[in-house]
Amino acid sequence: MDTTRTFAAGLGRAEPLWSGLTAAMNERYGIEPTLVPARGKSGPELKYRKAGCTLLTLLPREDNFTALVVLGGAETKHAFELDLGRGVRRVLEEATQYHDGRWLFVPVKSKRDVRDLVSLIALKRRPDRVA
Repeated sequence: MDTTRTFAAGLGRAEPLWSGLTAAMNERYGIEPTLVPARGKSGPELKYRKAGCTLLTLLPREDNFTALVVLGGAETKHAFELDLGRGVRRVLEEATQYHDGRWLFVPVKSKRDVRDLVSLIALKRRPDRVA
């Protein structure tokens, strides 16, 4: 079962962004996400993990989705040096820096958001493949 396509069906206008981000993860890292079933009030999640590290968590909802990227201290410093779009830049600046990192919950609304997320993920782990 292709989990990413199953969720894409309920995303409406956000489907092309979802497909672009999931394709980028597959092309760059060659990994399929793991389904985390719904718990309590939260819906299901898809986690992209590589070598024991979560690179990206996708939170699909009806007609939209959010991407979660957790950046450590050094990664956060480099993230501020990236040329990010307004939406992702705002999320980065407003996120609290915790002891385990800065949790970036990015509502994915544009192709620019997808490109920015791919750049942030590359700070966590260099792509295995050139896309």
